[in-house]
Amino acid sequence: MLDHIIGFIRDKKALKACALTHRSWTLVSQQRLHAARVYHPSFNYNKEFAHWYSKPTIAALVRYMILVRPPSPTDDVTTWTVFSRFTRVTKLTIALMDWIYCSAADRDWLSVAFGQVTELTLVCGAWRHGEDLVFFLSAFHKVTRLRLDECRLLPEMELDFERFPCQTIETIPGSKLRSLAVIGILGGPNQLNPLRLIGPWLSHLPKVVEEGLHFEWLSGTGFATFPHYVRTMGPVLAQLDVSLVGDNYSCSNFGLETCTQLQNFIASRLCQPQGFPINNNGDNNNGDNHWVSRMLSQVRSSYVESVRFNLEPRSLADLRTLNFKLIDIILSQARFAKTTLTLSLATSTQRYRDWQGSQEGPIHDLDMDDFTSFIQNEMENLWAQGRIVLVAA
Repeated sequence: MLDHIIGFIRDKKALKACALTHRSWTLVSQQRLHAARVYHPSFNYNKEFAHWYSKPTIAALVRYMILVRPPSPTDDVTTWTVFSRFTRVTKLTIALMDWIYCSAADRDWLSVAFGQVTELTLVCGAWRHGEDLVFFLSAFHKVTRLRLDECRLLPEMELDFERFPCQTIETIPGSKLRSLAVIGILGGPNQLNPLRLIGPWLSHLPKVVEEGLHFEWLSGTGFATFPHYVRTMGPVLAQLDVSLVGDNYSCSNFGLETCTQLQNFIASRLCQPQGFPINNNGDNNNGDNHWVSRMLSQVRSSYVESVRFNLEPRSLADLRTLNFKLIDIILSQARFAKTTLTLSLATSTQRYRDWQGSQEGPIHDLDMDDFTSFIQNEMENLWAQGRIVLVAA
């Protein structure tokens, strides 16, 4: 009961007061107070940070850490001595890591400090080549969820292979990986840049992943590389979650022919308001050519249990960006016989920014009865079979 009540407290001063109220309150309050910590080299409190966590018993309360521009262990042993006290961290975000090279000693420090991490996010990281990334990831042998946000290869001019040779890894990391997300790719003029970064590692995943993998794609930039990711992961891909702004992404083959064990497909940010610039051609009404219908038509797995569309329209007219009749035909085919379609409709609390200016406007309340009638008319086959679930998100 005490843990439940204190769990609602977010104010740090209040949590500190709770910790001093009674001995029985101390541990629960400290667990909430120190659950998440941020390290940033420019913050004045870093010396206080090191002093505060000089006691391993306090550092062991931290479960989530964010490291912004962390120094390499080779350059700053003192800071990493402090990091090594955080033995219970299970969720880690490393942002703007500017190490040019991850040595064997650096990897050992990473493994000692954060060997228990199961959720890892890398933001704006840069490596010399794919093997460097694989070697870096081998320090986190328990990772089940990995998010790569704007990770890239260093420019050719910055490579220094003679000074920094490729490291040898004993085993390919990723045996416990369950979820991989690729976000906000920075491919620059060469959109294959990010793929070249993690391509060498992806090619090994079908051999090392123990269970089905969930792949999440949240970027329109660099979409030309999407089929390469999907095709490489192939049979181990169990769930595919794609989030794109727009409809007509130029791609004739999405690589889904190799995903023979695909079970769940999720498409997000669909049917955004008309007038919003959702593709390069300025045409947002060509539902026949929408990436969702084209992607579903290329699914070959007979194990798909669920398809989910996260819809974000401001009115029923916006739903016309999808050809629901065509999707109804596709999902009525034999390979989708056991598939349930979930349509999640965004609530009126969401807001869109006008792309022509800075004005914002609330979503008009969409009447669920009208939405239901629309779906009944557009998707007669699936509705008659009771395979559609409507959700207000």
